[in-house]
Amino acid sequence: MRTDHGVPDDHEYIIQIYHGPVEIGFPVPGKDRFLKEIAFLDKLAGWPSSGFGRFVPDSVDGYYVLNDEQFDQYLSFRKTLSAEV
Repeated sequence: MRTDHGVPDDHEYIIQIYHGPVEIGFPVPGKDRFLKEIAFLDKLAGWPSSGFGRFVPDSVDGYYVLNDEQFDQYLSFRKTLSAEV
């Protein structure tokens, strides 16, 4: 099944996290989970995932700069989403 934008529902998205000097690409399976993660990160980080005003590589679907506390919250959120499956 395809989404309204022609991307398969099972497409693996990549969310890039900048945490300190480290850049981590988190794979996100499927559109529904991707939308949940970017909504969480948009609220947590306080800016949109579109990368407006920042360089975003073509291979990245969203990216965020997180401090230690935010990074821990994101990891906990991902763990919760994984447990729901």
